[in-house]
Amino acid sequence: MAEKHSILGGKVHVHMRSGSPIWQCSVYLGVNSIRLNQALICVHIRSCFIKAFASRIS
Repeated sequence: MAEKHSILGGKVHVHMRSGSPIWQCSVYLGVNSIRLNQALICVHIRSCFIKAFASRIS
C-alpha cells in the first residue's frame, strides 16, 4: 500500500510507492520541482558527517 504525506502547505510531498522500501520526496518551489529519494538523502548525510568528523580530527 502506498503511503503519502504533505507538509509545509503542500510544498513538500513525501511518499512510498507500493512494493518499494524507499521513501521519495518532492519539493515544489514556484514552477520548479526537486525530487529526491531516501538513498540520495542518506549519501548526502553521510558525506556531511564524514567531512565534519575529518575537520575535527585534523
